[in-house]
Amino acid sequence: MYRNNRIAGIPEHFYQADLLYTTKQGWYAGPNVLWSIARYPVDQAGTLFADPYALIGFTLGLHKEKGLSIFLDAHNLAMPVMRRGFDPIPDARIVSAEDLRVFYPGDRINFSAGVEWRF
Repeated sequence: MYRNNRIAGIPEHFYQADLLYTTKQGWYAGPNVLWSIARYPVDQAGTLFADPYALIGFTLGLHKEKGLSIFLDAHNLAMPVMRRGFDPIPDARIVSAEDLRVFYPGDRINFSAGVEWRF
C-alpha cells in the first residue's frame, strides 16, 4: 500500500509453498505451488486488474555435500490455470486502446534442470 492505494503489479496476498520428501542418501522430491489469491491492480489508479492465478510444479533431485548434485524442476503443470504477464501502467482510463495492450501470455509448461559439482 502507498497512500491508501495498492501498488500496481504486486499481489496483496501471495502464497508459495514446497512440500519435499528427502532421504538420507540426499534424494528429494515433491510438489510446489505459487498462488496469487485475489485479483490485483495493473494500473496505479486501481481501475484495471489481473486475475488470480495458481502455478503447480514438481521438483526432483539429489543433493550431496561433496560430489555430484542434480535437479529437475517442472513448472506450470496445471496449464489451463496460466498466469498472464503484464506491464504496470499509471492509469488505464487515460490510455488509448492501442496502448492498453499491457497483458501478454505467461509461461506454459516448462522444465529446468541443473548439475552441480562440489569438492
